Amino acid sequence: MTTEHINIVKKLILTAACVIMNIGGDALTDIFELPFWLDTIGTALAACAFGPVYGGAAGLITNLILGISDSLSAVYAVINAGIGIVIGICARKGICGDLFGTLFTGVIAGFFTVICAVPINCIFYGGYIGNKWGDALFELLSSCQINSVIFKSACAQALLDIPDKVISIFIAYLLIKLFTKAKILPINTAESEK
Repeated sequence: MTTEHINIVKKLILTAACVIMNIGGDALTDIFELPFWLDTIGTALAACAFGPVYGGAAGLITNLILGISDSLSAVYAVINAGIGIVIGICARKGICGDLFGTLFTGVIAGFFTVICAVPINCIFYGGYIGNKWGDALFELLSSCQINSVIFKSACAQALLDIPDKVISIFIAYLLIKLFTKAKILPINTAESEK
């Protein structure tokens, strides 16, 4: 096997670990009823470390696996894949090179998620987002006589997703710094997928 093949195998193994990390984050959110999703930390890690293809794959596979027990999670698989692609593109362009750029990328990913998830929420859930914190905001807005389901869903989704993506990519940023120092990542992240 050549060094290139070995690096690809390492990337695939670490991307599989990122999927497991996503599933673990999702489980923590469910157990503790957190006001976040935490199911994209691994997606962000794979995207920043290896580029948009690996990030998108980690996101897609995560939601397809989660869809085994919750069929609507599979519907969000395309969004999670898109998050990985968006973060991976930002990382490839060097935006994630420092803390500010990383946090900015989290905000971009958060808005991307809101834009993509609201139509799904409206079609499948009547606008509710499936998290008690976001759904509480949806109900609060309803009690304030706000009738637009799209607006209420967007506000509820933004309440969770923008901070969630910022936190997720921040954790990924810290892990990349740690893994790079420990020489766990197979290649320099700045050169991924060029």
